[in-house]
Amino acid sequence: SAWVNEGILHESEARTNLLTYSSKFDNAAWTKINATVTVDAATAPDGSSAADLVTATGASGRVIASYTFAAEAYTFSAYLKFSSQTDTLLRVFDGTSTFTLTLSWSAGVPYFVSNTGTAYTISDESNGWYRVAIAATTSAGSGTVQIYTNGFGSSGSSLVYGAQLESSGGGLLGPTPSSYIPTVSSTATR
Repeated sequence: SAWVNEGILHESEARTNLLTYSSKFDNAAWTKINATVTVDAATAPDGSSAADLVTATGASGRVIASYTFAAEAYTFSAYLKFSSQTDTLLRVFDGTSTFTLTLSWSAGVPYFVSNTGTAYTISDESNGWYRVAIAATTSAGSGTVQIYTNGFGSSGSSLVYGAQLESSGGGLLGPTPSSYIPTVSSTATR
């Protein structure tokens, strides 16, 4: 019940969100496969109305952003909130290998099903929002990051906000993403 001074909060080294339009899933930077996007459909974790609703219109409905990977470690994360999906997938594809984190939802809470990346995290961000991340060590190549709104079905929707792809730059990068770095038309560094 007493206030405790825990010192200065310090972020990790400089990080860059390598994705553009990180919370604008209706933008052409995000390809929609069997999915539609309703813009600003809900309150996002930061209190803005910037959370988009991604609705599957067919099997494996998803949004996809292209990226050219180097041979190094990456962490891909996004904020997710239950809408009507039963499963959600975060996927990193480096042009050769696919790394997938599969989550199922029970009473609005995601739980781990499987992971083919090097590590994953699920962080409760309050008000039904979860920040989910997958770490993967990729080969060099043109690939994609993907958010499936209902990984195993043809219907369902997810609230999505704040996609972020971070690179280790050849160093060690853990499975925990750094604080969210919003982007629009270009990448951004904190």
